[in-house]
Formats: sequence, C-alpha cells, structure tokens
Amino acid sequence: MLSFAAAHGWMPQTIATALLDYPDAKATYEMIQGLTKEAQDHYWRHRYAFIRAPEGDHETFAIAAKALLKHGRAYDLVDQDWHRIATMGYAAVLDVLDALTMQLTTKSGIQHSGTIGHDVQHLFTWLRKQPEAKTDDIARREYALLPMLTSYGEEATLSLHELMRADAGFFTDVMCDLYKAASDERIPEGEALEQARARADAAYNILESWRTPPGVTGNIVDEQVLNLWIDSARALLLERDRAEVGDLQIGKVLYHTPPEVTDEIWPSIAVRNLLQRLKSDEIENGIVLESFNSRGITSRAMFAGGEQERNLASKWRGFAERLGAKWSRSRALCLKIAEQWRRHAEQEDESARSQRAKYSR
Repeated sequence: MLSFAAAHGWMPQTIATALLDYPDAKATYEMIQGLTKEAQDHYWRHRYAFIRAPEGDHETFAIAAKALLKHGRAYDLVDQDWHRIATMGYAAVLDVLDALTMQLTTKSGIQHSGTIGHDVQHLFTWLRKQPEAKTDDIARREYALLPMLTSYGEEATLSLHELMRADAGFFTDVMCDLYKAASDERIPEGEALEQARARADAAYNILESWRTPPGVTGNIVDEQVLNLWIDSARALLLERDRAEVGDLQIGKVLYHTPPEVTDEIWPSIAVRNLLQRLKSDEIENGIVLESFNSRGITSRAMFAGGEQERNLASKWRGFAERLGAKWSRSRALCLKIAEQWRRHAEQEDESARSQRAKYSR
C-alpha cells in the first residue's frame, strides 16, 4: 500500500487515514513509525482509541497506549482501555493519570463520557492494592482528579486524609482550593470560575469528612507530632493569606482528637497544652462549631424538649470543672460549648411548649 501511495503522490494525511483500520499489531506500528511526522501525528490523533491488540499481548498494547499519550489522548485511552491500562505496571498507570490531569487542565471543550468517573476509580483501586503503592503517589493524583472521584461517592476510599495527616503542605493546598486569599477580591469568570467551583466543592468534601487528626493513633495523641504539624500548617497558611480560615479548620479537626487516657477528660493533655500555648480564638471557635455540626441528626418525642441538650451541657461543664485553672483556655472552651448546648436546650424547650399549646387547643 505504501508503494502505491508513494507512486500516486498521496498526502501524508491520506496515507495515515488509509492505515486507520489496519490491525493493532507491532507490524502496523512499525509501518507507521516509518512515515513522516505529519502522517504519524495524523494517525495517532484520529485513530479509534480502543486498542484491539489480543488480550495477552501486553507489549503491543503498551506501544499503542504510549503513542496515544504522546499525542494528547489520555482521556480517550482511559475511557476506552481502562480495563487494560494496569497491564503496563504501577509507574505507567501513574503516568496515564498525570497525562489525564494535564489534558483536563489545559484543554477546553472535552466531551465527557458518562463512565469516565468509573474508569478513573478503577485505576485508583488497582493502584492502592499494589505492593509498591505509596500514599503520596496516589493521594496527590486523587486530589487532582477529585471531581471525577467524588461524583461517584468514593471519598471514603481515598488516601487524601492520610496524606493531610502527614503533610501540612498538602492540607494548605486543599485549603487554598476552598478559600481565596483574604486580600484577593478578584472573581474568576467563565471556564475559570467553573474550574474553581469544582476544586472548591472537592476540597470541601475532603475537609468536611476528615476525622483523623495528625498525631493521633487510636486513643493516644503524640504531642510532638501534633505540635509540629499545627505549627507548620499555620505558618504556611499565614504565608498564603489564609490564616483565619486555616485556624478555624484546624479547630474543627482538633475536635476529633480523643479524650485524655489518664483522666478521661476532653481534650487530651496534648491538646490542652496546645490551646494554652497558641491562645487562638479561631481554633477554639472551630472546635465549638464542630462540636455542634458533628452531632448529626437526632430524634426525640414530640414534647420532650431539650433534655438531650441539657445532658450535653452537663457533660461539657463537668469537663470544665475537672480541668481547673491550669488549662484555662481548655476550661473556658468547655464552658463555651456547654453554654451553646444550654441555649439550644432552651430553644428545644420553647419548641416543645409551642407544640404542646398547638395540640391542646
């Protein structure tokens, strides 16, 4: 065919088009390799992405897959060949995901497949099971592709929370995706706005589902690890003009630290010392906010009133009384939480009275 094409002066694109339906085999790829660059580019950019090499022929599949990546077709490769990409090995799968991320961030107008989220999830699931898997390798790529993953409700299986526990810098990156710098008054427009919203939604989902604070193993808090992480995160957040919202988020995750094992009082001695040292109102406000928000949905009898909330207020007042003056910040914090529940109990009592009056008419 090539001799005929040469004799009749075919254009490079015409030659490449004629080869599109040739079988996926090394002989075909070698033939294409001998063409002009223009013909090669036309072939790999226009051929169907599904690689028809025999299932056991991993070498031929890898040749075609790498050529598709080289020609900017990572999305098509994942969409059509997700079930075979793992045959290329751990490092190659990471390269595919990196290429996909690059394509999504640099090219507009991609027509998204309805199953691409499933395909990306399949690759991450495979990666996590490999003996050479590293949390950092996987989590950073998860975050880059998080809108796809969270659209399928897979947050619980991600490695991102573990990476945030270990790396204050990554936590800062996530915060920067959710919050603008305090001094930044610009509003993105068009596609940039849509991308910013997608990143913010993903960051919110990750942060709001984070229940594993740094330095915590079981019911033990490693004070040195916790302090190092907090100090690093606060310095980075200050540098990137997100100190206030950063402290609030740090407080929210600190709420999920366990009580002290020696006296069963919350917070632990490590957190008591931390609060006493930092004297941060915003961190403490974050703890108060999370104490309320993390409660979830409750149920009660119609006229029960605020008995549940009074019990919570009593629990937190008890913590405050036992803490004493040594940890004055923690004591004041527990009293603040107790007062919040006392006021909420009054609201529930008032609601019960209104309901009772309504149904006693």
